[in-house]
Amino acid sequence: MVASLEEKAIIRGGNPGLTKGGSGDVLAGLTVAILAKNDPFLAACSASYIVKAAADELYTKVGTNYNSNDLADTIPQIHHNLTK
Repeated sequence: MVASLEEKAIIRGGNPGLTKGGSGDVLAGLTVAILAKNDPFLAACSASYIVKAAADELYTKVGTNYNSNDLADTIPQIHHNLTK
């Protein structure tokens, strides 16, 4: 869930691989990168969705056998797929 004083959004999905160390760091880094040119709520929602989608992509390929580097490396592919 992402929430501000005025808005809230639920980002559904994810998998147990996101419970590993470093996943939150990937999420924080992507959120700040998106925040550089967008409003905070949009940045938080977008980053949450992209990280979740990257984790789901990895989960279909390798189960929970991925780490935060794999997660970060999958983000450009997810971004590309979303912006086609």
